[in-house]
Amino acid sequence: LINRTTEIFPYANKLVQFFKKAWEESSGQSLLQIQLLAALKSFVVSLGHQSSICYDILLPILLSLLNINSPDELLEDSMQLWEATISHASSMSPQLLGFFPCLVEILERSLDHLKVAASIIEGYIILGGMEFLKLHGLTLSKVLDLIIFNVNDRGLLAILPVVDILVQCFPAELPQLISNIMPKLIFICLDGGDDHYPAKTSIRTFSATILARIFVLNTNYLAQVTSDPLLLSNTHKAGVLTDENILLCLVDVWLDKV
Repeated sequence: LINRTTEIFPYANKLVQFFKKAWEESSGQSLLQIQLLAALKSFVVSLGHQSSICYDILLPILLSLLNINSPDELLEDSMQLWEATISHASSMSPQLLGFFPCLVEILERSLDHLKVAASIIEGYIILGGMEFLKLHGLTLSKVLDLIIFNVNDRGLLAILPVVDILVQCFPAELPQLISNIMPKLIFICLDGGDDHYPAKTSIRTFSATILARIFVLNTNYLAQVTSDPLLLSNTHKAGVLTDENILLCLVDVWLDKV
């Protein structure tokens, strides 16, 4: 497919019909379906913001694949197609909005495709806006908890930038969205770790940036979290010993790293 909307658009309707017929005839043929998903992704990218013209075939295919019963061999290509669809959508359609809970099932099944999942989450936050948050705020919180408490350093580096975007877009709604992961972010900042490992330094930097942004955009919330006696007790249990106010300790971290 030519990656130019003006060149491919005149043939879009014929290509939609081709994909519809080819997909119907590919039932049970995973290798063929993988090739079709890759081609359909290229088609979506080529159409860009006009990709909605292929939703009649695209969205039913995604709906059939984004579930716990979908074959493992199709999951990666399905996720990439989903990410391309969100990235090139001009607006959030009701059908696309309804797909988001599928991400919980997929991530509970496997965290192998976390980078693509992070991009999908980012797309829903930015494109879906407050409508997305009202409908799927609890699901979003569950997804973030699932990822942040079950991934390694590489996984944290993939998801923390998404949390940063979430803070920027919805500062007033943070208590309902990230209350469970706030202690984790604070522990990361106060623990210090080994600065000789770039990944750990990057994680600490991202965490400190997120907390600093919350300090600016929702000061009362950060003050409330950091003054919780239970948090201080848990920091001690985690091996982070401090007798000072946690917020002051965070300020020390920020000043030290500036």
